[in-house]
Amino acid sequence: MNIYRTFSAAAFAVMCFAGSAHAITLSFAEFSSSSNDPATGASGEVQLDFSAVDGIARVDVTVTNTTELTDFGSGATESQLTGFGFDLLDGVAFAGMYVIGSFLDTTLLNASFSPFGTLDLAFSDNGDFNGGNANSALPEGQSDMFSFALTLGSFGTVAALEAAFEAAFIEESLDAGMRFQQVNAGEGSDKLLFNPEVSTVPLPAGLPLLLTCLAVTGILARRKGPSPASAIAQPV
Repeated sequence: MNIYRTFSAAAFAVMCFAGSAHAITLSFAEFSSSSNDPATGASGEVQLDFSAVDGIARVDVTVTNTTELTDFGSGATESQLTGFGFDLLDGVAFAGMYVIGSFLDTTLLNASFSPFGTLDLAFSDNGDFNGGNANSALPEGQSDMFSFALTLGSFGTVAALEAAFEAAFIEESLDAGMRFQQVNAGEGSDKLLFNPEVSTVPLPAGLPLLLTCLAVTGILARRKGPSPASAIAQPV
């Protein structure tokens, strides 16, 4: 086996995977499951950006209250987004906050999310994910940003962890939810559970690059003949 040739293929694959990172976007709107029938029309969006910091995963979160931009259910145009949360993968644990949100500034573990059960990790405007005063929550048309840490568990790399989370959300093996209060339509409050089966879930931005990288990696691994660096890295 030629060490140089094998190393080149492996290094190229690593560079390709590193360049294929993307954010996970979860949309909570007309296709989500609502705690009301019909839904109030309150809506939101979350973007999760993963990066590696000191052997753990840093997740930068942007939560946006999109209520005024959507039209469904009872047609709400105003709301206070009081919380966002999601389940964790087996073996992965919350490891603390980097940046606290301006609106969603309270971290909750095993947050009650009736009638949808509980969420392993949630971020809220107060200590009661199901209720409480929503006067300081996230208004329509505004965004909040915060960052937290997760352990890698058995996934080994941040890229693998991110891919596993995205797959789990799409396959519905993990739940994600949003909570709204002071909604100016319907029941006046709402809870939305992410529904990937009918929501538009975009393909990873780096998928074409990744497929190309895999093809080129295969070619590199199968190439025969001496390497330009064979005088330095001798076959074994």
